Amino acid sequence: MRLHKTYILRLLIDKQASGQTPELHGALQALEDSQNYPFKSGQALLGLLQTLIRGNTEKEMSSPISRQEEES
Repeated sequence: MRLHKTYILRLLIDKQASGQTPELHGALQALEDSQNYPFKSGQALLGLLQTLIRGNTEKEMSSPISRQEEES
């Protein structure tokens, strides 16, 4: 089963002194429920995405609605 989730990514990049990696932070906003998920680094964004994927998959796989959609 393939799930489709839509998020708005608000990405803020703080420039550093030359030669340094820019700092990355921002927030993801889920369109379905307007939930806001802030993050403070690129690694935190990746972790957040992995958490959302695991959480959504576990929740929706057990949902009767999802099982009906899968069968049709």
